[in-house]
Amino acid sequence: MTRKELVDKVVDLYWNQGLSLSRTAKIIGRVDSNIRKLLKESGRGTRSVAQGIKKHHKTDSITDKQIIEMYDNGMSCLQISEYFGKSEDFSRQRLIKLGIGRRNSSDANKSRRKLSETDIEVMHDMYKRGDKVLHICQHFDIGMETMYRHLRYKGFEFRDRFKLAKKYYQSEARKNIDEVVELYRGGKNPSEIAEIFNVTCTVILNILKENNIEIRKAIGENHYAWKGGITKLQIIIRTCRPYMKWKKSIFKRDGHICQLTGGRGGELNAHHIKPFAQLLQEFLELYPDLDYVNDRKKFYEKLYAFEPLWDIGNGITLSKKAHDLLEKNIYDNELLNDLYKNKISIEQIQEWTKLDMDELKQRLGIKDKFTNL
Repeated sequence: MTRKELVDKVVDLYWNQGLSLSRTAKIIGRVDSNIRKLLKESGRGTRSVAQGIKKHHKTDSITDKQIIEMYDNGMSCLQISEYFGKSEDFSRQRLIKLGIGRRNSSDANKSRRKLSETDIEVMHDMYKRGDKVLHICQHFDIGMETMYRHLRYKGFEFRDRFKLAKKYYQSEARKNIDEVVELYRGGKNPSEIAEIFNVTCTVILNILKENNIEIRKAIGENHYAWKGGITKLQIIIRTCRPYMKWKKSIFKRDGHICQLTGGRGGELNAHHIKPFAQLLQEFLELYPDLDYVNDRKKFYEKLYAFEPLWDIGNGITLSKKAHDLLEKNIYDNELLNDLYKNKISIEQIQEWTKLDMDELKQRLGIKDKFTNL
């Protein structure tokens, strides 16, 4: 991200979306003083006291009943503030004025997600088959300590690092080091050799290094994963001015509101309805002889004239969490509940998450009408 793009993003979060300095700093990943310098650099500076009071009065539409209800349902002060697109202190100060103190540790524990016996069994199966601990924690919306506590309580065995190391040293590749070296010298790359011996690419590279074999530099066209420079081209397009303008137009049209969860502000993404990679492929097929490295001027002329890439109707505003759900299938219970509350059908949520319907209903707290009959 260039300096100008960084300044534009800070101005958009602080002035257009009305977020506080601390909230803007958290999203950008900088300290408050750095955000002040960027705002000063933009020529707008920070809000005056009068503007701050005026901004504070806009929160009158957020009723005390809403905040109390959300807090009683187990949401933290930070989660309530993020829901309304406000600073961290917003909900905490409102609760203090209402005479509601902070929850003690026992109350906080009660509000945590409780895992069923089925969840713990599924968790163990995921852990046993070798899934990463991080992915398991994201799947069940829990912390690492909670996961280990549940597994330990049920008497499940943890993965033995020594056994994994033993398996690594007893692999077929290590039994046939001469063959690995011969294949590499014959022109095979590490990933191809790894497929032959059913090991990771790292194992092959380690074997070559241990035997003092010089590793070939695989850069650009010589790299086994080379796809014609598409990744670099995507970065060039995503950081150009027309793309940034397209992105801002979508945010403005949607009022900085996520079109799936209904949440306003925060970290937003402009999502392509027709995938960006597909549009880029169509552009490259239309102009196969274009050279974006040596003839930039002609390339940009054709790129800016390619209307499907800049069509505002092909984009919608999504929160980062909602965007991660559609693009990477990463989600948590809070996001699922936000989608359901915003009248997204349970069938559509199931299609996105690939969850079993019973598990999805359990996560959303939905009970069948005839369960108690």
